[in-house]
Amino acid sequence: MLIEKLSYAVSGISGEDGKKSVAVFAEKMRVLPCLVWQRISKVGRDDPKRVIHSLKVGVSLTLVSLLYLMEPLFKGIGENAIWAVMTVVVVLEFTAGATLCKGLNRGLGTVLAGSLAFLMEYIATSSGHVFRAVFIGTAVFLTGAVATYIRFFPFIKKNYDYGVVIFILTFNLITVSSYRVDNVLQLAHERFYTIVIGCAICLFMSLLIFPNWSGEALHNSMVCKLEGLAKSVEACVDEYFNNAEEQEKKDEPSEDPIYKGYKAVLDSKSTEETLALHASWEPRHSIHCYRFPGQQYVKLGAALRHFGYTIVALHGCLQTEIQTPHSVRALFKDPCFQVAAEVSKVLKELANCIRARRHCGQELLSDHLHEALQDLNTAVKSQPRLFLGSNKNQATNMLAVAAATARQKREKYSGVSLSSVKTDSSALMEWKSKRASEQSSEADRKVLRPTLSKLAITSLEFSEALPFAAFASLLVETVARLELVIAEVEELARVASFKEYKPDDEFVMACCVSNSALQWWKTSPRSLFGWNTGRKNTDDSPQPKYYDIDLPFSPSLVAKTFLRGKELKCCYKASIDGFSATNFHGCCDFKGPCVIIGYTNKSFKFGAFNPEGYRSTDDYYDTFDAFLFYWTDNEKSDPIILPKVGGSGAALFDYARGGPQFGADGLLIGPPLAPVMGGFAGPDTNSGIGDLRQAKSRLGLSYAKRVDGKESLFGDESRATLEEVQVFCSPQIASLY
Repeated sequence: MLIEKLSYAVSGISGEDGKKSVAVFAEKMRVLPCLVWQRISKVGRDDPKRVIHSLKVGVSLTLVSLLYLMEPLFKGIGENAIWAVMTVVVVLEFTAGATLCKGLNRGLGTVLAGSLAFLMEYIATSSGHVFRAVFIGTAVFLTGAVATYIRFFPFIKKNYDYGVVIFILTFNLITVSSYRVDNVLQLAHERFYTIVIGCAICLFMSLLIFPNWSGEALHNSMVCKLEGLAKSVEACVDEYFNNAEEQEKKDEPSEDPIYKGYKAVLDSKSTEETLALHASWEPRHSIHCYRFPGQQYVKLGAALRHFGYTIVALHGCLQTEIQTPHSVRALFKDPCFQVAAEVSKVLKELANCIRARRHCGQELLSDHLHEALQDLNTAVKSQPRLFLGSNKNQATNMLAVAAATARQKREKYSGVSLSSVKTDSSALMEWKSKRASEQSSEADRKVLRPTLSKLAITSLEFSEALPFAAFASLLVETVARLELVIAEVEELARVASFKEYKPDDEFVMACCVSNSALQWWKTSPRSLFGWNTGRKNTDDSPQPKYYDIDLPFSPSLVAKTFLRGKELKCCYKASIDGFSATNFHGCCDFKGPCVIIGYTNKSFKFGAFNPEGYRSTDDYYDTFDAFLFYWTDNEKSDPIILPKVGGSGAALFDYARGGPQFGADGLLIGPPLAPVMGGFAGPDTNSGIGDLRQAKSRLGLSYAKRVDGKESLFGDESRATLEEVQVFCSPQIASLY
């Protein structure tokens, strides 16, 4: 009776479980069609060209099938029509370049193999039956071995590997079958015609019916990668300072926008090389006959991957075990956001340049990026104890470590001495108990060791700022690697013959427009590019004045600078505006890069180029782009340029109470007042302070010496009296400030 009840209960339970399983299975089968349809439709939505290509393949196969289905065509071609179907299946690729590559390779391999096979057949026909078999076998061996060896050559492997395979296949089919088939020539002709028909249909569908060009795909992929990296930089900095808690909760890296941004860049090497190879086979297909230099796109992709590795490292800083406290991060939040925003703007502008197929503007790396880096540097310097710690705390830590080490050694030696005086039995019992306790606590030590290591790291004096130091250094590294990306984009623009940049283009270089310029644009009836020029200007702010004088130097002097191709005008003329430093900065501040020309009372003409411009910051700038120059007795010749030497440090000084200064002593025109406790005192007893009539120079430390070996720009004298100082800038650039 009891057994029957138990069996009934078990059968009841199993029945209920079975019903649940059936219900779950039925629910899965009910939603299965929806899941399948979602997966299928997602593939088409991601790239609608996939749907078009599928339809093109279907139409092509239908066309070649007519060779079998239509009686007149079948009688003319015969059973060899199957080769046309095989050709369509093998040759018709997703892009036109890939189809051209495979189609031409197949045609070339077929023609060469057929020609060689007919030659072998002609030679073997005149010989006996046995010799013919030996000759065919030898020809097959030699041709197969040589052709296979040729496939290992890098150039052949890259461009003609498929053609060599078709050559081997076709040669063996014709040569071997000729031993048993009498009319092999007619058979080869029929197969060749069907292959030509298949290739023609493939080329027609690829080139004329909704073509998908490899060059266009490669071009557009670079735009998407630049925009993705721009989003990754901003998202990485935003999460580091604002969303650290949410970052810790993320389980799927594929859902991370930072990961999505750089993943497409890091995984694209093989795709870029394939698209570049196929693009080299494509003709110039657009109305404008655009060029798609595949190898330069590959170089740009390598530069983007080099940049992307830094983003990966930045992303890793968000996931480290030791994190900087939020209170410490907040001290550096604004400058880091500024650097990330400027880097993102430059990347987006590069994407716009490639999309519009135009050169980049000379002001791509603007002063705002430089100012953001300076702000970050100032913020780090303002908190030295976070990174260096105090001497007292360092001494305390050192004493603590020394005391712990001595205590550990003392316990070690004391343990040895105690055990040595005990009897053998007591020592044995103690050893057994100690061994058991060690084994029981071994698992605990394995668990605690990572925690203890983490505690040891966090006990370091600089541990709370060390993770941020790594993050900040990587953020600065993105700026350095950004220059490599810009160089590759400019080289791509040159090789691909992009159109020249014009300031009236509809694409605005956001990285070059300051906040003040944007505010002026919003409040003024005039637009940034001179639209609405017929309206009355209600802005009462004084307009910059320029002197209509001829350039005292050739435009080739600034051909390799930001002023290349820009209209230059004189914004400061000392004989009219005044020789004081105040007059100089009133006319030259916020005008962008400028050229300074000076004339001494001995008719000596010299000059200098400042790529940073003046803003009265009482600071110095590091650059390799600044240089000095001077003319010899023959002013009609090009000036002699003296470049920056000894590194880029302290190339320019921008003192509000002084004139132009290049290096610590390279060229000083109207030296500034002597600094006292962060301010300026003066004028002192020295003459010429703040007066642009006075100039001095010493070459060799900051700027190169003259070609005649003299250590002063003025020749034998280190000082000079000036009769005129002129500054030339670009009104176009000045209008952006």
